[in-house]
Amino acid sequence: MHTELNVDLEYTNLYDANAALVWIPPIEDFPPEMRQNVTDQSRFLILYDIAGLPIGHVPRGLAGAFRNIIELEGKITALATGEPCPSFAPWPAPEATGGGHSM
Repeated sequence: MHTELNVDLEYTNLYDANAALVWIPPIEDFPPEMRQNVTDQSRFLILYDIAGLPIGHVPRGLAGAFRNIIELEGKITALATGEPCPSFAPWPAPEATGGGHSM
């Protein structure tokens, strides 16, 4: 199954005016037989629990360009085409370039 994920600006981010979030679609967008699928065994979460919530941030290197496109065109989507998988370490430290926030 391919899932279209909306990308929108994170208007409440005080650290990065270009920050953008990737959102899981609302539960109604998924077939009924998928709504009870386990999404995180360690936290006992199913799709129904996380539908409609942000799944992550757009990388900082793309966020500025995405902001321009969203402001001019109005919409960006990402297409999830495979099974969910964890990100790969090492991640940048929050204070490092490309990290969680800048001061």
